[in-house]
Amino acid sequence: MKRTPLGESYWNNGGAYQKELDELNEKMPVIGAADTLNGELVRAVNRLYYDYCNNGNSNACMVDIDEIETGYEDEDGNMEYEEEETRTWNPYYEKFFNLILDTVESALEGRERETFLSSMAKLEDMVIGLEPGFSAQEMNVYDTVTDYVVWYVLNHEDKPLPERYDRK
Repeated sequence: MKRTPLGESYWNNGGAYQKELDELNEKMPVIGAADTLNGELVRAVNRLYYDYCNNGNSNACMVDIDEIETGYEDEDGNMEYEEEETRTWNPYYEKFFNLILDTVESALEGRERETFLSSMAKLEDMVIGLEPGFSAQEMNVYDTVTDYVVWYVLNHEDKPLPERYDRK
């Protein structure tokens, strides 16, 4: 398994599997889901990575803001409210996250599995938990996940997409 070093990135054409990812991307459909599991894994990691770099995960994350009554009145007798923010995955992007998590995790053991799961947890925190800061460390989370996806695709026989997978 190759690793993209901190400070290098697929975004700047310096990923550990850059050549291989570029070749895989050339085979991708222009729009819509790929026809196979490996193709969809490449699409999935590309979509998550792109949304982070171009939109700060704003498409991948859904934010709901509810006003909650505090139980206190202001000086004019009006009830006071606080805003409570709930952040969740946009289902369209969550399916990509889950496809990567479920597929790649099952192919790993030991330290590699722990590193992958840690990176996926950090990625999820960046999408639904924290505002992105666009640091080299954050970019490296996406690079690490991409390293694992490309490694998986290069080392595992392609299969049809799972029947339950939403191809939209």
